[in-house]
Amino acid sequence: MRLGRGAGGEDPLLATALVTFALALVAPVFAQTPRPTVDDLLENRVRVAFPVPDAGVSWLDAKTYKRTSGGKSVLKDVLTGKESPLEEGAQVALPPPSGAAGRRRRSGARADSPDGKWKLVTSGGNLSVTEVATDKTRPLTTDGSEKILNGVLDWVYDEEVYGRGSRFSFQWSPDSKRVAFLRIDESPVKFFTLLDHLPREQDAEVYGYPLPGDPNPKVELLVVDATREASVPVKVDLSKYPEADRLLVNFGFSPDGAKLLYQVQNREQTFLDLWSADANTGGNPKLLIHEESSDGWVERTSDPTFL
Repeated sequence: MRLGRGAGGEDPLLATALVTFALALVAPVFAQTPRPTVDDLLENRVRVAFPVPDAGVSWLDAKTYKRTSGGKSVLKDVLTGKESPLEEGAQVALPPPSGAAGRRRRSGARADSPDGKWKLVTSGGNLSVTEVATDKTRPLTTDGSEKILNGVLDWVYDEEVYGRGSRFSFQWSPDSKRVAFLRIDESPVKFFTLLDHLPREQDAEVYGYPLPGDPNPKVELLVVDATREASVPVKVDLSKYPEADRLLVNFGFSPDGAKLLYQVQNREQTFLDLWSADANTGGNPKLLIHEESSDGWVERTSDPTFL
């Protein structure tokens, strides 16, 4: 039997046979595995593995992070771009936990004095100081508790005043002698239990959270000589402002360390007062600036710039 040919001389039956044969050869290459359905996953008929990148980044301070990949770690300075290999087994101090975990523990901050001779540590709502040369530690406060926070911010001051992630509230004087800090009393605040749903093993967390119109935490500003053995924190006089209606929104020292500078507002934040006081005693307060607005709130300012 002779196969017919087309106008161009091609044999159509032969061409069809060749195409069919070629498709049979390559069909397995294009075959697709059926996508699992929701029922497949729920009834464990299929197993799905999600890829996890072999890399991790941990910030150590404001300019340095640790990057791990393939079992090897390096430290990178983001300002200079310089990378330094980290030897296997070497320990690197991580920053205090951020967010909920950091606030819940109320501890973990370490702040070196400007001259490097002292280390300030928060733990259990208290402040202590360590002399580097002798490794001797002594407490600066002793009344810390779940509701009394020395040098540690509560939810309101962390989230709404100083900014999320601030967590800690203390400042060294430029001459490395004194420490100013906030003492926050959460006793008037109602506490709520929340469920942290992010980790695999969920955890119940308890926060002081004042609803609109409910009492805020009470705040005081104190200063202490961290270099003297028997030094006791002294309070800055804030009696001009009702305890239930004051916010202490910023504080720090003058460049010579002689003056303590602090900003006070009311709860509605319709005014802002900038004060100075004696950094040794907390006394002799002087009002430097008063700013008021009747149309809205007054934004807290950053530290003053000295010329």
